[in-house]
Formats: sequence, structure tokens, C-alpha cells
Amino acid sequence: MENKEAKEWMYNSDTYKEILEKAKPHIGTLVLDMFEVVLLVGVEADEDDYYYVYQPAKGAGWGRKDGKEYWSSCVGTYYPLKGVLPEREYNYLVWLWNNNYNIGTAC
Repeated sequence: MENKEAKEWMYNSDTYKEILEKAKPHIGTLVLDMFEVVLLVGVEADEDDYYYVYQPAKGAGWGRKDGKEYWSSCVGTYYPLKGVLPEREYNYLVWLWNNNYNIGTAC
């Protein structure tokens, strides 16, 4: 298969659809990727793997400091914060994110 055909096949696979359905409630919310709070932007695929797409806080964290989206293999996972943290604390994180980082808007 050529790359275009392989990528199309990945997006139409049951695995991609299952990963996307599990991620949908968390897209646009803050999640924990390993040890860093990030914004879950979506789910993508290429000819080799499936990925969670994250937006890190610009200038923060131990990983990317440029604030640019990055793809992380779905072999790993993320940990939702909304509905897990007390509502007041989660809303404070959202407020910090939306008012200090000037990147994707969290809800």
C-alpha cells in the first residue's frame, strides 16, 4: 500500500474509531500526559500508528516548551482531569490555561 492508501485505511479502521470514541468526551479538556498537563486536541493516524494529539502549555513542563501540538502514540495513555479533580480545582486549571498560555482553549 502507498502511504495515502495506508493512511486512509488507518482512519477507516475499527481501532481508530474505537480510540476516537473513547477520547471524544475528553477532547478540549485538560489531561495528564505522563507528568505534564496538556490539552487533548484530538486523535490522528499515519501509516504506522494511532496518536493522541496534545497541545502543551507554552513555556511550561518538562517536555515541549514551544507550545506546539505534538502527537503521542496511543500505545501510551492519558489521564483525564475533568471529573476526577474536584470541580473547583479543575476550573482553576482551566482558568490558568485559558488566561496565561494564549494557545488552544480548554473547557
